Amino acid sequence: MIKRMAQFVHLIKKKLWPSQQRGAPIRTQMMLMLVPGIVLLLLVTILQDYLQAQRNNYAFYFSESLLFKTFWILFIPVGFWQFFLFRKTEPYFTGRTGWLRIPAFIFSATITHMALYALLVFVLSGLFFSHTYAVQGVIGYTLSEDTYKYLLIYGALAVLQNPKSQFRMTNTPANPLQSPSDYLQQIIVGQGRSRFAIAIDDIIYISAANPYIAIYTARKKFLHAETLKTILAQLPAHQFVRVHKSTIVNLAKIISYKSRLNGDYDIILNNQHQVRLSRNYLQTFKKHMGESSSG
Repeated sequence: MIKRMAQFVHLIKKKLWPSQQRGAPIRTQMMLMLVPGIVLLLLVTILQDYLQAQRNNYAFYFSESLLFKTFWILFIPVGFWQFFLFRKTEPYFTGRTGWLRIPAFIFSATITHMALYALLVFVLSGLFFSHTYAVQGVIGYTLSEDTYKYLLIYGALAVLQNPKSQFRMTNTPANPLQSPSDYLQQIIVGQGRSRFAIAIDDIIYISAANPYIAIYTARKKFLHAETLKTILAQLPAHQFVRVHKSTIVNLAKIISYKSRLNGDYDIILNNQHQVRLSRNYLQTFKKHMGESSSG
């Protein structure tokens, strides 16, 4: 049973975050801890029902207790699904609308959870119990009894999944204690029904193509559902650097760069593409180039 559950969790992780199978961000790893945590809560609350029945001298029905404890189980699929949507919609919540992401996540997750819970109790009670619990009644019950649980759990998940909660941030120096395995080794991108694995060393540069990013290799360009900020945090800091608000380059693919005489520079890459080096990123770029040449 435990082995099957572990395989199920691994399958979900592989399907939802194929590009992060290596060097997954801390928030993804912590999100996966939701599964054993919810299972533990389920068992504890059923035990609590049993002890309360013993204390008050009334019958304990395991099936009925389990029926209403499906409330806890739903945190797993709803949490993963909302996490998936949270990441996919990240490019649409920027600037002034960025603060809306957390309340939007909590609200949508709570409404989805309530609806699924009421429907699940209605269906299961109709199939296996002598009394069928009405959908409206279950929604009223969970609103009065469980609202604070929705807010606490989905609020914590929303804060955890916020990009600002990541431990590795954009344009920050690499932690010397981190090993190379902490970074991505490849990125899995999809085109229609096909999936392609792009080795990190094959990437020449990455540019913004809202709501996607465009990954350029010597062969072709690939679109990927990610943001420059989050992808840069997962790439080797000594190899990839941001040179413009919309561009990341692989330092190993640079042939030359020359001044535009206005503070900006033009970078020539080994695929003969030319990208802009903004004056705002110049000092960081020169520092990385210096480290690269000295190393």
